[in-house]
Amino acid sequence: MFGSALLMALREVRRNALRSFLTMLGVVIGVGAVIVLVTLGEGASAKVRADIAKLGENLLIVSSGAQRRGPSATPARPFDRADAEAVAREITGLAGLAPSAQRQMLVVYGNRNWRTQVTGSTEAYLPVRGYTVASGRTFAPGEVSGGRTVCLIGQTVREELFGTQDPLGETVRLERTPCEVIGRLVPKGEAGFGQDQDDLVVMPLVAFQRRVAGMGIGEVISSPSSPWQNPYAERFVRSVKSECLARMVPLGEGHLRAAVRAFVDHYHEERPHQGLGNECIAPTTTVVGAGPVRCRERLGGVLKCHYRTAA
Repeated sequence: MFGSALLMALREVRRNALRSFLTMLGVVIGVGAVIVLVTLGEGASAKVRADIAKLGENLLIVSSGAQRRGPSATPARPFDRADAEAVAREITGLAGLAPSAQRQMLVVYGNRNWRTQVTGSTEAYLPVRGYTVASGRTFAPGEVSGGRTVCLIGQTVREELFGTQDPLGETVRLERTPCEVIGRLVPKGEAGFGQDQDDLVVMPLVAFQRRVAGMGIGEVISSPSSPWQNPYAERFVRSVKSECLARMVPLGEGHLRAAVRAFVDHYHEERPHQGLGNECIAPTTTVVGAGPVRCRERLGGVLKCHYRTAA
C-alpha cells in the first residue's frame, strides 16, 4: 500500500512538474528566510554583547556624587584612598577592585603629540576592564606603591605617536611630566557607544596623584565574582538610601560616615530578621516559655531591630 501511494505521488509530481517546482521553491525560500532572520538576530545580539564586554565584563562602577548639570551644580568631594580600602574591606565577593582617576592630557613624543585620556589606577585596572598586555609588562608592586612614572599605552596612542616603531623603553611627556612606556595593550577596538577603547594611557595611581591631578579618586571600579551579585549590590545601595539616609539629615561628613557604618552593621546583623519597614513580625503561634518582644534601636530610632528575650 505504501509503495503504490509513493508511485502515485511520483506520477503526480512528473505530471505537474512546474507546479511541484514552484512549491518546492516556496518552501526552500521560506525556510531559508527564517534561518537568515534568526541568524541575523543572533549575530546582532552577539555584537551588542561583545561591544558592551569591551567596556569590561561584569562591572560595578561607584562614582562620587550624583551627575548633576547646570549653573547650580556643585562638584562632589572625590573619593580618597581610605574610601577605596573601605569598599574592598566591607564588600565581599569582589573579584577585583581598581580605584581610578582620569584626565584628558596632551601626550608628546618627539615632534608628535596626541590628546588622550590618561588614567591613574592600580595593577587591578587591566583585568577589571578587560585589558591584556600585548608586549612589555604591567606595573610592578614597587611602581604602584612608590609612584614611579611609568605607563601602558593603547594601540591608538602607539600609532599616533610612534607609528610602526616599538614604543617599549621610550619616554613620553604627559604635558610636563616625563613617563617611561613599559607596555602596550592588546587592541580592543571601538565600543558600541563610539568610544575608542585603545585611546588611553594608564599609569600608577600614586604617580598620577602626585604628578598630574592631585590626590582625589574619581571612581572605584569593581568586578563582582559573579554577575548575579550586581543586583545584590544595587539593592544594598537602594536600601541604604531609602531605609537610612532618606529618614535623616546628616550634619557633616563624619555624621554621614557614622550613619552608613551603623546601617552596614544593622544590615548584616539584624535586618534579615525584620519585616518590611523595620516593623515587628507578629508571630502566628504562641511561643511557650519565651520572653517579651524587645526593640533595639540605632541612630536614634531610625533603624530598629525587634527580638524576643529568653524566658
